[in-house]
Amino acid sequence: FQHPSNVYVFCSDDSGARKGVVSIGGVRCLNVLSLFYHLRELGYEKAAIEPYFDSYEAFVTRTGTQTTFKVWRKVSAPQRCKIGCRQVFDDIYDGKFKLRKTGDLEYI
Repeated sequence: FQHPSNVYVFCSDDSGARKGVVSIGGVRCLNVLSLFYHLRELGYEKAAIEPYFDSYEAFVTRTGTQTTFKVWRKVSAPQRCKIGCRQVFDDIYDGKFKLRKTGDLEYI
């Protein structure tokens, strides 16, 4: 809104900001975790991407307070659930997710 150029992809780890951008319409969103989904979709092998995930996981878990990522899962209605970091990465490469417009991962 502040600049005359268009935004084609909005990247943020702030889920509220991504949700707000999506509500404007037409803008796709990413977060750091969804980048691993895109790398898989682009054909990158798990073994090639794993060192980058390991580095990201070490960064987010360094204080010991975060050991999970929030992803969407349909229980009775879609809701965000905490899933272990390594499990999310493995499930990305097992093709168990789809990508939401907000850049969040959702189990299929």
